[in-house]
Amino acid sequence: KSRYLAVMAHEIRTPMNGVTGFVDLLKSTPLNAEQRENVEMIERSTANLLKLIDNVLDYSRLEAGRIEAEYLPVPLAEQMGDIAELFRPAAAAKGIELRLKIAPDVPALVMTDPMRLRQILTNLLSNAVKFTSAGSVEFSVARVPDLPRLRFDVWDTGAGISPEAQARIFELYTQADRTIRSEER
Repeated sequence: KSRYLAVMAHEIRTPMNGVTGFVDLLKSTPLNAEQRENVEMIERSTANLLKLIDNVLDYSRLEAGRIEAEYLPVPLAEQMGDIAELFRPAAAAKGIELRLKIAPDVPALVMTDPMRLRQILTNLLSNAVKFTSAGSVEFSVARVPDLPRLRFDVWDTGAGISPEAQARIFELYTQADRTIRSEER
């Protein structure tokens, strides 16, 4: 398994490095403000994909129970804003309103593992946008009263998950709707 994952990670990393190179070339050309913003979003997304590939290479550590979280100060509003911006085009294409709410008492910096937090929040928001055909999606964070914790919520007007599917969605490699293909993600 470890050898297979290492080979696959290498095979995925090679074209990703090509994308990174083309993004760098594109950034050196004259761009209007909207184009520059789009290129920067591609750049951040590519960097996140490369980090995910690095996480695949950490599989053996995970399997051995030795994966360790990295705790760094993270500008939470900025990170949540970046994640929301990734899904704005998809939401707009479906006519869905995407709202980001950050409670005023949420600290500007939080100590967390930025990559793991981004993975979790991106997955939640991706599913909300993907499975909502009309209405809205709200992405929010607030402090938990009387505890040194934050609560992240993703609310949507989608159909929801049936009770039968809820019973199995936390099993490995399981989706509530088995007709969904990976290219739709």
